[in-house]
Amino acid sequence: MRASLVMFTPDGQRRDFEIKTGRRYIIGRKDTCDLRIPLTSVSREHAAVYYDDEDEEFVVEDLGSSNGTFVNSEQVTTMGLCPGDVILIGPVPLQVVINGEPEKLKPLAILKPDEESGGASPKTGPVRPPSRRPAPAAPAARAGEADSVRLNDDAGPGTEGIDMPDESDSFFALDIDEEEK
Repeated sequence: MRASLVMFTPDGQRRDFEIKTGRRYIIGRKDTCDLRIPLTSVSREHAAVYYDDEDEEFVVEDLGSSNGTFVNSEQVTTMGLCPGDVILIGPVPLQVVINGEPEKLKPLAILKPDEESGGASPKTGPVRPPSRRPAPAAPAARAGEADSVRLNDDAGPGTEGIDMPDESDSFFALDIDEEEK
């Protein structure tokens, strides 16, 4: 089984973060997280994504985050993932791809804070994939195929995670003043 979490930068560039079986990936704003999202709406260790050998599925687990972890606009504590699911960590949507499904993804907008609830809300409606269906069987590996995709082209050898820029950089292009909450 092969899976990845996919996000799009505001300028439409696709970024893939591979999730390998046999390993637990921590998402949060802490420097030691595998997928680092340095926003104050993201907890230090917000969520984990891993492959559950017993249930034979990829799983997302909330790690007691302050603002919650959402899958397809529904708050979850632990949930098995299907191709096309959208995990929301703070304002950042991560689309789930399992064994190449879905083949085509559309960029999703980074969310802005919802002033009434204090949480994030989509600019253009709820974040939902068309339907949930189990992952297809994994294709056989091809000789010479790369084992993983590196998100940062300039990352050095042995780099496992992605270190997203801090909020002062324009990576997210959010017009959020977190002090106003």
